Amino acid sequence: METIRGLALVLMVAGHVIGSTGELGMRVADDSALRYFYEALADVRMPLFIAISGFVYAMRPVQAGAPLGAFVQGKCRRILLPLFTVGSLFFVAQMLAPGINSDFAWSDFFELQLFGYMHFWFLQAIFWIFVVAAVLDRAGRMATPRQVAWVGLIAAGCSLNQTLFPEFMSLDGAAWLFVFFVAGLAIYRFADLLVSQPGSRWVVLAFVLLFLLSQLEQLGWIDLLPSADGVLATALGLSAVYVLIVYRFRVALLAWLGQYAYEVYLFHVFGTAATRIALAKFGVREAWIVFVASMVIGLLWPIVLKKAVGGLRWLNLVLFGTGSRSAN
Repeated sequence: METIRGLALVLMVAGHVIGSTGELGMRVADDSALRYFYEALADVRMPLFIAISGFVYAMRPVQAGAPLGAFVQGKCRRILLPLFTVGSLFFVAQMLAPGINSDFAWSDFFELQLFGYMHFWFLQAIFWIFVVAAVLDRAGRMATPRQVAWVGLIAAGCSLNQTLFPEFMSLDGAAWLFVFFVAGLAIYRFADLLVSQPGSRWVVLAFVLLFLLSQLEQLGWIDLLPSADGVLATALGLSAVYVLIVYRFRVALLAWLGQYAYEVYLFHVFGTAATRIALAKFGVREAWIVFVASMVIGLLWPIVLKKAVGGLRWLNLVLFGTGSRSAN
């Protein structure tokens, strides 16, 4: 599973290096190969990341009738504390460092703690997702395939209507991603039912067809209605999650990176931005050189930081939400 987590991590960092628009990240042109790569995997990156969380949560879920206090407290420490610490550090860096993409003012600091800010919105979203999953498990509402199917259907409806949810604490992002969390949980919890050879092959075929359809639309060869776009994105994300988790493989380097997924998620932007700025100062603007260098630094420097912090308990706590050397 660490290999798939490492793959999701690489795809996520690549997306942030490129930038979601021509005004962010590397500011690549809309007709460039890097922009095509970004858009081609837009419906796979974050769904895979959150589905892995659902799969791993299902290994050690909240038990029916169990108190929630310790679980929620642990998630506050693990997610919300680093969110505030690292998010604040990056905000200050954006305001002070030349060459970093920023449209913020110092007065935005407290508002950004309550709304989605850069890539940190995901941490707010996943906190709510964990809380909802814990509440449902405590109530025994995800104990059977039928129950999980109903939760999944409701979650899919929320995902398709995420704009109805408030942006406060990224509740809209949680609404978008919860269906993929449920998918990852279901694959682990009901593997005997969901992971069968005939059924798996049909999902693989569906993934291939959906991916081809999405590429035809991206290339402008077909034009779907806005409502169909949402259904296509959700179906593609779900099928991709299933295929990658069920047919998971092992690559040593990706598995090693996967151990540090959280650390890299928190700190990669410091490395990617610094690399891009440094290369620009030396006149290096070749897109692929900037991309590769930013990827390498963005992936490796958070791991170096984690190891440098070592056994310093309080730094581990405020930066990573843990009190030990553990990467997870």
